Amino acid sequence: MKKLIGFLCAALLVYGVNVPALAEGTELTVSVPEQHMVSIESEGGRIIADGRACGDTAEVERHKEQVYWILPDAGKVLESLLYNGEDVTDQVKNGVFTAPALVRDAALTAVYADAPAPPDGKTYYISGTVTNANGSLLPGVTVEIGGKTDETDENGRFDVTAVPLGTQTVVITDGDGNVIGHGEITIGQENDTGLMLTVDENGTPLVKPGPDTENISLELVIGTDGSIAVKSAVDITPEPPDPGPQTGDDSTLLIWSIVLLICSGISLSVLPAKKKTKIE
Repeated sequence: MKKLIGFLCAALLVYGVNVPALAEGTELTVSVPEQHMVSIESEGGRIIADGRACGDTAEVERHKEQVYWILPDAGKVLESLLYNGEDVTDQVKNGVFTAPALVRDAALTAVYADAPAPPDGKTYYISGTVTNANGSLLPGVTVEIGGKTDETDENGRFDVTAVPLGTQTVVITDGDGNVIGHGEITIGQENDTGLMLTVDENGTPLVKPGPDTENISLELVIGTDGSIAVKSAVDITPEPPDPGPQTGDDSTLLIWSIVLLICSGISLSVLPAKKKTKIE
């Protein structure tokens, strides 16, 4: 009988049911926690939950799925993500991992690796605007792309420099330090026909610069779930100045100038002298 009561109590504890029970004339109350603790390890990056960076632990409501944003530091990429010792890296989409509902404490571990160096070291100047899902411009927010940051002006515009090729983490933070937007963007290899905006196999926005692209303007939109979409991408690289008609290099021009001067001198020397007219 005692074994049966012990088994029932354990079952009630697991399934979160609070009931009074009598065991040999004694009232028994089972208490179930409303929150569970998730231990966090993320050396080389940040993990965001509910808009705030997690420290060593995160408190999560029981029976609730929790969305985590995985933010590698500049120069890092996510190598693997472990949840309760299980590799869940393939469940990370565009830097987002959704953990299953909790019934006990858990552990989340992110492992990062060095990002591959750009093949040619080329970087791009990125500017643009930030709007919310309703289309309103967002002034005074901090935009981070690949570790480069800038604060939007009163028109929601930002400018960041030296963004290299590859997949870059995009983070948008409000004035209180809350992360209000997160995503990734890939600056791909050059496209011979000019700048192109598409998506890769993971749904990550993919910008392929043109062969002469240096400056790219992006229109970033923060969705209601905090995801960042790239509404448009435009090549705003200034056109090179028109050098005018070209007739050769400097040495050729010098030679022709000398020839013309010589010819002019010869022509003057062979002209007949004008007769002077005497006026009486």
